[in-house]
Amino acid sequence: MAKCPKCASRKGKRYCPGLEAEICSRCCGELRLVSIPCPRDCPYLGSVAYQQQRRQEKAVAHGRGFLAAMHERFRDREAFYFASQLQADIYLFSKGLGSPDNGAVLKALKDLKGLMSKIYVPEGAPHPLALYLLDRLDRSGRYKAMSPAFSARDRLNIIEELIRYVTVLGDEKGSAYQEAAFDFYEYTDLVEDFHFTEKDFAPPGEAEEAQPPGPFRRTASGLILPS
Repeated sequence: MAKCPKCASRKGKRYCPGLEAEICSRCCGELRLVSIPCPRDCPYLGSVAYQQQRRQEKAVAHGRGFLAAMHERFRDREAFYFASQLQADIYLFSKGLGSPDNGAVLKALKDLKGLMSKIYVPEGAPHPLALYLLDRLDRSGRYKAMSPAFSARDRLNIIEELIRYVTVLGDEKGSAYQEAAFDFYEYTDLVEDFHFTEKDFAPPGEAEEAQPPGPFRRTASGLILPS
């Protein structure tokens, strides 16, 4: 059996009318209507649309309060998109390491805000989640695809608003943020609903060494200065 022409690693078991070739189910799921010109009569699109609708209905039902809070805080479309993507990354990171309490999320967001600031002298080591998010912001195509008019200041404003949101939930040792946000993301498909790619699922790797985005550099002592 021939290998999938998209990933060249897995076996092609599903006929793709858009490519006129056998592809693997994973590439079909991740790339359909993204980089594959799927015809409307493709048999896989019908079932996918139904499954996606059912999944989204469950996500909305379980995350009703969380979504209401996000829509209230982020009424601009791009701001809502950025906040949703950032929290999807928080969910993915936490899923493999155990769900963090409110205090851990709060520290990570505050550290991320500091790492993205022009001048930052950290108080101790940044939270691993902050470094992971910084790496994703710098590397992931999901963020790079945003409008050029969406500035670094806009990103910081949203992170500051998320800090206020987690703070309002109270009790740093509690799990109110997990219960609010993670219950929503647990019923989503990060590939279908948030356009994650294989690179987004890659482990943090060298995220600890990530440099701040933009024309800045981090010194050996942790001070961030203009390049």
